[in-house]
Amino acid sequence: MSKLKKRIISSVVAIGTLISLTPFVFAASGTYNTSYDMTGGVYSKSTWSPSGPSSFEFLMSPTIGVSGANIGIYLQKSGILGYSDVDSTQVSSTSFSDSTLHGSSAGTYRFYLRDWSGFQNTGDLTMKYSW
Repeated sequence: MSKLKKRIISSVVAIGTLISLTPFVFAASGTYNTSYDMTGGVYSKSTWSPSGPSSFEFLMSPTIGVSGANIGIYLQKSGILGYSDVDSTQVSSTSFSDSTLHGSSAGTYRFYLRDWSGFQNTGDLTMKYSW
């Protein structure tokens, strides 16, 4: 076999391998664990940068809350003028909750927890993300 044919075959194999691995390179999932202690609101200390549509599942385990009051969870995406909300939900400040928010496209995301009661809220939060 000539050197030219070998180069062509090896190039085709290399390109085929790269194309077949592309979905795995951009796919990600993981877990982020933190606690919150707030009167008002608190932003996540980390950010996430999915390569496309994404989902963020929030498991909230409150330890101190206000009966009848909710905590807002806001998924925010970075843009030219700063962060803006892309999805949100309201959960109980006193009982366990499980809710999922969605990012629409590639970008840098964070979340914001907001309590409107004016009283202290504490608890643990596990966020599971995937894209």
